[in-house]
Amino acid sequence: MRPSPLPVAVLVALACTGEVTPPSPGPPTDAGAAGSAAVETPATAPQADGGSPAAIPIASARALHGGVESPLSTSEVTEVDPASHFRVEAQSRIEDARLALLDERDALVPVQGTVEIGETSRYTLVPDGALRPGTIYSLRLEGTKGRMVHDSGGRALLPVTFRLRAAGDRHTVPKRKRGRRRRLDSQQP
Repeated sequence: MRPSPLPVAVLVALACTGEVTPPSPGPPTDAGAAGSAAVETPATAPQADGGSPAAIPIASARALHGGVESPLSTSEVTEVDPASHFRVEAQSRIEDARLALLDERDALVPVQGTVEIGETSRYTLVPDGALRPGTIYSLRLEGTKGRMVHDSGGRALLPVTFRLRAAGDRHTVPKRKRGRRRRLDSQQP
């Protein structure tokens, strides 16, 4: 007899607390897991040594504009020039990562980018157009196939996000005046 599955609320609670091997409510499953049911989420998938994944180790993260480099922070929103481009360098060799720019609605912003892989990994991103003034963006170093990335030793690493605010005030678009349209002479009866 197969045990009943854990309720969805229990699985969500276990995933949020980082618990990865909750006790099973019944006898072993067909897979032979005696007394445990494995629950793994990308954020809590165990490492080979049994620990939780660490964030990607960052050597430097910069916004570049007009020859001036401004450091980016993972703990607070950094104000950047709307015409900035960005460079992030990881401390290790990471081949399955990309640098992505997302707007306030988590939509990808059109960009061009380069990746340089050596002893360290350098990612450069140039937006196709200027950023909208007053808008908050997320610059994320994440996996190319999923959110997790892997270093050269195969260890899973969590993505890193930098919050940015484009300098300036949001522009408001004035409402169009509504009124009567004029008829052209050729349209009159």
